[in-house]
Amino acid sequence: MSQYHVIVIGGSASGLQACLTFGRAYLNVLCIDSGYPCNRYAKESHNFLTHDGSSPAQIIAKAKEQLQKYPTIKLMEGTVRNVCKDVSKEAVKHPFRVEVDSPKNGTSNSFMASRVLFASGLNDNVDKIPIENIEKFWGNYVIHCPFCHGTEFRNGKTGIYYTNALHLKFMLPTLHNWSQDIAVICPDDVYGSLEADFVSAMQQKSISLHKGRVVKLEPRSSEDGRLGRAILDDGTAIELDVLYTIPPSTINNKEIITKLGVELDEMGLIKVSPQQKTNVEGVFAIGDNTTRMRALAFVVGQGMLAASSICHEILHERWNA
Repeated sequence: MSQYHVIVIGGSASGLQACLTFGRAYLNVLCIDSGYPCNRYAKESHNFLTHDGSSPAQIIAKAKEQLQKYPTIKLMEGTVRNVCKDVSKEAVKHPFRVEVDSPKNGTSNSFMASRVLFASGLNDNVDKIPIENIEKFWGNYVIHCPFCHGTEFRNGKTGIYYTNALHLKFMLPTLHNWSQDIAVICPDDVYGSLEADFVSAMQQKSISLHKGRVVKLEPRSSEDGRLGRAILDDGTAIELDVLYTIPPSTINNKEIITKLGVELDEMGLIKVSPQQKTNVEGVFAIGDNTTRMRALAFVVGQGMLAASSICHEILHERWNA
């Protein structure tokens, strides 16, 4: 059975950055990726130095190309089926068993590692959002982060649709920086919970407020794939260039992670220390499954931080052996 210093689960930006750090420290690392990153819908990525405007796919392809020169890095396409910790004396150096299903040949394999790093991110569950056609616009015209995509819609017709009043009250002042042409759309329960002072502030800033649920999105025309309008449950049509909303995201591999005993926080994300350690010895986590700050530049930093922390641990163990 193949043994590695580290197995990284997830081969997007944070996971590949961790692999790069391991490779440059001459540690053997296996990176397993299923090929379905949450940003696969986006045509462009922004606010990532030297890659502003590149597509996520281009960034990952370039990263994999650069990793090829490091002989201790192995990349594998597959789906992790289980991760378990072997506490037997024989498994002290490599206590984690990772079971993987390969889509190429339909086989299953097991690998051992002394550390496991979860970089498997989130599933935004776009297919569960009850808005017709949302998948056609998600990641490009229906977005959640102004720092990643807001500049491209500067002063455009901006819709804000949150099913949580706290999200609205926190994000509206920020989004007003990118556009003053704003339509706020609130489901009945959110609409009814808004304080009079907050509604008055919107009125003073000429922000329109609509009560209802977005049920459908339509393009500008049959020939133009850009977002054109949002349709509410009462039939109201609101012209938009962009719509901000928050998806019902859940962490990938949740069952595997919690079965290991890894703790989650109140938002369902993995709890980590400043070194990206979980509460389970030998298990680390990085990327979107640990933070609400979902930006490539941020999670790439997490990847290097976690990998360097793991390197220190392994190399100190080697020194003291």
